[in-house]
Amino acid sequence: MSGETPPRGVRAGVVLAGRYSIVEAIGAGGMGTVYRAVQLGLSRDVAVKLVGNGRSATAEQAARFEREARLLARLSHPAIVTVFDFGRADDGTLFLVLELVRGESLESRLRRGRLPWTEAVDTGAQVAAALQAAHDAGVLHRDLKPSNVMLSAATATRVKLIDFGLARLADFSGDTPVTASSSAVMGTPGYIAPEYAWTGAVSPQMDHYALGLVLFELLAAQHPFAAVDPRADRLALARQRLVTAAPDAPPALVELVLALLSPDPAQRPPRPAAALAALLPSSTTAAGAVAERAGVGAGAVSGKGGVTALVDDVFASAAPTPRPTPSSTRRRLQATAGPPPEAVARPMVDVPGGLVRLVVDQRLHEVRLRPFALDKHPVTHGDWYAFVQAGGAEPLPSWRGGRPARADVACPVTMVRFDDAAAYAKWAGRRLPTEAEWVWAAAGPDGWTYPWGDGWQTGSSDPLWTEPLERRRPGPIGLYTPAGDSVHGVSDLLSVWEWVSAPYQTRGAVVRGGAWRDRSVPPSLDNRSWEDAACADIGFRCARSG
Repeated sequence: MSGETPPRGVRAGVVLAGRYSIVEAIGAGGMGTVYRAVQLGLSRDVAVKLVGNGRSATAEQAARFEREARLLARLSHPAIVTVFDFGRADDGTLFLVLELVRGESLESRLRRGRLPWTEAVDTGAQVAAALQAAHDAGVLHRDLKPSNVMLSAATATRVKLIDFGLARLADFSGDTPVTASSSAVMGTPGYIAPEYAWTGAVSPQMDHYALGLVLFELLAAQHPFAAVDPRADRLALARQRLVTAAPDAPPALVELVLALLSPDPAQRPPRPAAALAALLPSSTTAAGAVAERAGVGAGAVSGKGGVTALVDDVFASAAPTPRPTPSSTRRRLQATAGPPPEAVARPMVDVPGGLVRLVVDQRLHEVRLRPFALDKHPVTHGDWYAFVQAGGAEPLPSWRGGRPARADVACPVTMVRFDDAAAYAKWAGRRLPTEAEWVWAAAGPDGWTYPWGDGWQTGSSDPLWTEPLERRRPGPIGLYTPAGDSVHGVSDLLSVWEWVSAPYQTRGAVVRGGAWRDRSVPPSLDNRSWEDAACADIGFRCARSG
């Protein structure tokens, strides 16, 4: 808006309070207009925000304007715009003097398309660190959106969080949610947290929800819930949009964004700044500063939603050239493999114990299980690559250059032998599930044929046949969550056949379920077979004793 004529009463050349000479209007919003001005005593360019376009401010606008000034004065952070002054001119005009940020808004930048994932994480980490600083001071922003984030090329910290016009001060030291004092819902449609819209409850998690929306837009250049049927599974659709629009995004980043978008605030990571900073490659601009301000050391950060952020990008270093791996070499690799990174600590679901009935060799067996935990998703190519990097295995023959293709990173790994899968599980501090555990976790106490019941549901299950076949590989994990989850919350059960532990099996090793490409055997939790070699449609997941 550079060069616009100031509104009547606030003309170019007008001097406010004897020290701020108005130059031009540079922006406008619901609360007022922002001008570029010169602070005469210091010959410094500043931004001057006038409430209500001059003297026409209502009492409510004036109160909110003063609150914005006082809250900003409480904050000191490189990624938060600095307040210099607040006052009332001789004619009664309220003004707020701020640091002038030269650059463009995220909204403007996104009109040119999505950001590379490293740049998106760097930007998001700085926004999250600014939010964390505000929350630590008891301040909620309440209106985070791309237009309220400025990108400045003139400073080491590229991001500036602006417009605290809807911010409020609240005490978050207790366990009881704070409720907004006004019955009116404040904020921008599309960026309002569900719990605030429904109940008026305010907490740092409402800003975290908006952060998830901003991160999604940085990665995909679209709103996750645009044109979504309110009856649809919004998170499942958001996942599909994100992995399609940003195939280069690491799985841990995808999971973090989706966790921030959870409709349940308790499932959003409590400190997303730390989680994002941990995802930053060490060479990324401002990575060290963001990590230090976010309180990140050399570890990873897990939120209540089970999201684990990578400390180092597992794709940062080159892998050895693939070559045949004889069994002796395989055993030596597995014996010397280094400890697993936090990156492979994928979410697990707690499965209660119970009585499961198995049919083996045409005989019914009853097995009473103790509680255990099972991986929510199958082990992915990205997880297996971490095992390779630790020295536990050689790269898969299908990988080019010794690493998985970006499009495969979040897909279930296949072409892994049973004994290699067991070695991976041991390296990860887990084990392969027993056949009884797998059946119990997948089919539930009623012994369902499919994770969702006994009938084939067109809406939620057809993609298991169609979309992955078009990609000629299993779909990324979580693509059909939660519509395709079992009663115990286990996902992706019919994506690939899965290795299970069955010591009583006399020939080969047991696989259960079905596969994305096996038209000859319709996928079903009842399916049982055996194999003695690696196959393109057999994967696995890990278990842990309770």
